[in-house]
Amino acid sequence: MARRSIIETHVDREAIERAIAAGRPGVEVSRLYGVSESAISRHKNKRMAEVPGVTPPGEGDAADTMTRIVELADSARRARQIADATGTAQTKARAQAAELAVLNILVKRLDITSVTPVYLSSMTAALAHVVQGIVSERPETRADVLAMMRQHTALVELADKLATRTQEQQ
Repeated sequence: MARRSIIETHVDREAIERAIAAGRPGVEVSRLYGVSESAISRHKNKRMAEVPGVTPPGEGDAADTMTRIVELADSARRARQIADATGTAQTKARAQAAELAVLNILVKRLDITSVTPVYLSSMTAALAHVVQGIVSERPETRADVLAMMRQHTALVELADKLATRTQEQQ
């Protein structure tokens, strides 16, 4: 019989699982409940897949995932830059290794050969949100924006979805 995880036997198991399901960072959950980040990660990956609110790896909104990838890489880069400016040689080396590890994992798991598609995807998602806001907040321009979108074959489906979504909001 397999040994139960530290999280499964923890007195605050339900609160820990709620925090994980809510998307709180592992470092924050580990500090709050006195368990290691690796225990949080193992529990999330192995035991939380069936819990509502925790999206299994490989599922979810692609634009959100791409945005998170860019944010993670940016965060690792900022940490390295801070360490380069203010840290000891050991701190600098650790920050560089952490940034390199993040980038290597992303490159391998996502088969990234260029950051251009990641950047364009995050910008496209932001632009779609702006267009949705204009269509929702300015009903007088709604028909014009949708008509312009439908002039481009690649945007017809998006225009139809946007039209449906904004009709539901009215």
